[in-house]
Amino acid sequence: MKSKNPQSASADSSLNKGALKAPFDKGGGGGTPTGDCLDHLVRHKCLPLASLEGDLLEKDTILSHFVTAPFKRSLQNFISLLLKGGGSRRLTEDCLDHNKQRRIIMKLAAQLYTVRDFLKTSDEIYDTLKKIKQIGYDVIQVSGMGEIEPALLKSYVDELGIEICGTHMPLDSIVNNTEALIEQHKFWNCPNIGIGSAPDEFRNEDGYKKFAEIMEKPAKMISDAGLKFTYHNHEFEFKKFGDKTGMDILLENSDPETFKLLPDIFWLQFGGVVPSAFLKKHANRIDFVHYKDMMIADDGHKITELGNGNIDWVYITDICREIGVKYVAVEQDTNWADGNAVNSMETSCKYLTKLDVL
Repeated sequence: MKSKNPQSASADSSLNKGALKAPFDKGGGGGTPTGDCLDHLVRHKCLPLASLEGDLLEKDTILSHFVTAPFKRSLQNFISLLLKGGGSRRLTEDCLDHNKQRRIIMKLAAQLYTVRDFLKTSDEIYDTLKKIKQIGYDVIQVSGMGEIEPALLKSYVDELGIEICGTHMPLDSIVNNTEALIEQHKFWNCPNIGIGSAPDEFRNEDGYKKFAEIMEKPAKMISDAGLKFTYHNHEFEFKKFGDKTGMDILLENSDPETFKLLPDIFWLQFGGVVPSAFLKKHANRIDFVHYKDMMIADDGHKITELGNGNIDWVYITDICREIGVKYVAVEQDTNWADGNAVNSMETSCKYLTKLDVL
């Protein structure tokens, strides 16, 4: 490999492949980089600070060892910063801090409410779960499902290798059958007990306060059991009552340690909220997010498959990773392109896979 700088043709300018491989051999989970991988590259001169010229072969060789897209993008940014800065060691700390934001491995889930028309019987549930798994979703959120015994559902997901990351449950069950609901979710190894929204009667200034009060006890019970209560928003929570929105009232009257949020990106934007700002502001309440795209149609704003709308999913995903989101669930309530919700879920999954952001 030729060097444009004669002084860089030394041990520092060569790729130390043995040292490069080391951080991935230390129990790193099947080749997954450890948290100190970039620091390791610098210290062991796999990525020489004083002489790296951005040779494509060398960069590709390094990048080939990074099995997840976020780490590849992070290292590309790292290399770019080194090149722009002339190899200054001062950049190292900034690059490592930048990389820390991308260490969270987020799991892609399917919000089953999307395919509710195919979940009416136990046989339909099994067949649809199988299709969802084949599409590429290894995680699901249980919602919109017909009656099924918890043990039977668990047998299905265990057989298919699917994780349940959350649910949407009726308010009455959450408030009046909290202990049973906790046991059911533990049986499923499901960390999140959620509600789709506050019922109609609570969607006013006093109602949001009352809802927060009603949820205080069950939310604490859920938290004490090692699980999380999550509230999923629509646009109506952002209606203003004086100088405060319904969401403001909910958050002011609830404990951030027990009352968590499941932000829906489409509904945030539809409600006039900047999604990235909302995610950052309420990061301490968020580790689960709904991905739903927005398109502009002749008759107004419509829900659509990811990639068919106008939301910047690369940017949103970077923010989610930065604040520590663990699950992103694809949801499409309506407006399936060919009238088939399963096909729409496949389209969204393929888009995220092509985008290479998770």
